[in-house]
Amino acid sequence: MRQVLEQVLAVALSEDEKSVVEIVLAEVLNNIVEHAYQEDPSGRIELSVEPSEMGFRVLVQDDGRPLPKGLPSKPVEHDLSCDSSDLPEGGFGWLLVRELTEELHYERRDGRNVLSFWIPNPEAKKPEIAPVRHGVQKQREN
Repeated sequence: MRQVLEQVLAVALSEDEKSVVEIVLAEVLNNIVEHAYQEDPSGRIELSVEPSEMGFRVLVQDDGRPLPKGLPSKPVEHDLSCDSSDLPEGGFGWLLVRELTEELHYERRDGRNVLSFWIPNPEAKKPEIAPVRHGVQKQREN
């Protein structure tokens, strides 16, 4: 795991980009350790990160307990108008992950948790996509 993280952070990234990658990976991995493997801390986590100029494709798999239904796609609503000492403890990590990633997808497959997402490079130029026109254009006959 440490080797993968070192490889990811060795990619030429700005400090802001490194911070985003570190926050997202820390939140996801921390949730697995704290919740999926709460009863069995010896569990295994598989992490795959594919860097590109446009960002990082991430795949995380584990054999721990499944995520609660709807998480991570369903936002957790918190009343933040209370005193800071009364703020709820959980749910803010997934808020960060949802805000900093794209294409966030979770499924339980063959007894495993499979989480995939895209961490975009905010400094990368997104390709311009030409509009697609539907229909067939007839050729003129001479």
